[in-house]
Amino acid sequence: MTRIVDGLVGRGLATREPGEDRRSVRVVATDAGGSVMEHGRRRRVEVITEALAALPAADRRRLAAAAPLLLTLAREVRHRA
Repeated sequence: MTRIVDGLVGRGLATREPGEDRRSVRVVATDAGGSVMEHGRRRRVEVITEALAALPAADRRRLAAAAPLLLTLAREVRHRA
């Protein structure tokens, strides 16, 4: 983890801030790091949108019907993590 954070800090994408105790550190995205993350989010949404558009309408309807169950599953996984 230290090498990853070192790389982000070295590239100006994140900074280290003191944590709640002397053993911890908080990693915070810089403006540049936030821009990189936002670009990644936009690109992922674009790719998913394109992939969904390529599906037959019946498959899109099945996915839409499954969405509430997938949301429940995601919440449960997040709760357990």
